[in-house]
Amino acid sequence: MELEKVMTVIDRQPDAPLYRECLYEMIEACAEYVGAVTKMEAYRHIPLEEGAQFREELSRRDKSRSIVHNDLISKIRIVNRICGQIGIDPLCSDNLSRAEYGDFAFGVVKDFFENRVR
Repeated sequence: MELEKVMTVIDRQPDAPLYRECLYEMIEACAEYVGAVTKMEAYRHIPLEEGAQFREELSRRDKSRSIVHNDLISKIRIVNRICGQIGIDPLCSDNLSRAEYGDFAFGVVKDFFENRVR
C-alpha cells in the first residue's frame, strides 16, 4: 500500500503530527466520497419517491456528492503537496479528471477494506 510508504517518511518529519492528520483526513474524505456516490446511485436505482420528489431528492444527493468530491480533491492535493515537501512522489497526479479522483478514492477505500483485520 502506497500509504504505508508515505507514513514511514512522514513519521521522520518534524511536522509529523500535522502531516498524519492531513493524511487521515484525506482517507476519511475518500471513504465519505465513496459513501456519497453509493447513496446517490442506490437512490437512483431504487427510488423511494416518484416524479418531482424523486428529482428533487436526486438533485439534493448529487449536490451533496459534488461538495464531498470537491473536498476530496482538495485533501488529495494537500497530501500531494506534503509528499513533495518531504521528497516523495505524490499519491496521484494533481491533474486528474474528476472521475479519476473518484477512482483514486475508491482504490484507497478498497485497499483498506481488503486489508482490514478480520
